[in-house]
Amino acid sequence: MNTPHDAAGSLYEALLAEAQQWACDDAEDQKVLDAIDYAPTPHDKLALLQNSNLVPYEPVW
Repeated sequence: MNTPHDAAGSLYEALLAEAQQWACDDAEDQKVLDAIDYAPTPHDKLALLQNSNLVPYEPVW
């Protein structure tokens, strides 16, 4: 049985892969990717992705 933590981790990984494809080489995008990388939990990482412009659409949560 999947837990919410497992689901958040899976969603995070899929969105991060997409965000990395859309990220530019500019300092702002790299700063966001670094902050996401250093966030302590998958939920924190998802929140940073949600509030960034690195995912080109509004995911349905």
